Amino acid sequence: EVARLVAPLGVVLKAGTWYLVGAVGGQPRSYRVSSILEIVAEEGAFDRPADFDLAAYWATWSARFEAEIYQSTARVRISARGRELLARFCSPAQAAAVGAEADADGWTSAVVPIESMEKAVEDLIPLGADVEVLEPAELRAAMAQVATAMAARYA
Repeated sequence: EVARLVAPLGVVLKAGTWYLVGAVGGQPRSYRVSSILEIVAEEGAFDRPADFDLAAYWATWSARFEAEIYQSTARVRISARGRELLARFCSPAQAAAVGAEADADGWTSAVVPIESMEKAVEDLIPLGADVEVLEPAELRAAMAQVATAMAARYA
């Protein structure tokens, strides 16, 4: 736990998660709202920088964050419905990796960025039968394990 004096600059909703953008020591920083344990309002006011552009800051911060967080990739096949679900449940970087050119069955092949095998399963399972992981084998096996466990639960 760390206590910080933060001058709020705005809030952003990204993929269902709220972030507080605030200045600390005059520099903008981003904080996941769900990680904030306590907020205490201080007396007085602060001067918001006149040239601060929340949208521009967020675009730059998001691009840097995604470049740092994605450590690997997965090759997948995804249906048209799966592409819609991917846009709703996964990150913009993952959704953007899927092109529009489909095969005769209406499925698209893509290489999507992933953080880790565990997070990739968490990201892709909501797509259900509308996604097929082709590579890496470790991720394909993990998806199959979850699918098998779900099928057994509903048998």
